[in-house]
Amino acid sequence: MLLVLIETGQSLVEMPLVLTNPGLSGHLVEQVRDHQLVQFFHDRFDDGGRETAVMTESVLNKVTAFSFNPYLRHLLGAQGEPA
Repeated sequence: MLLVLIETGQSLVEMPLVLTNPGLSGHLVEQVRDHQLVQFFHDRFDDGGRETAVMTESVLNKVTAFSFNPYLRHLLGAQGEPA
């Protein structure tokens, strides 16, 4: 998922929304040009089974903890090259 965010110009702060919104994640995956990355995403997330839910919750648990801190949220949400 992180590579999908990077390739589509998103930040780590958007990861929880992307993981919980199938429409948004599907839209972003459509923009990815790397066919191996697209296949990897579909292999991991399309079935919607228990393994997918456990994996998603595990990632959400970690990423959301970072986004609660306003300083880290600003840092992780920054886009573009540093000045």
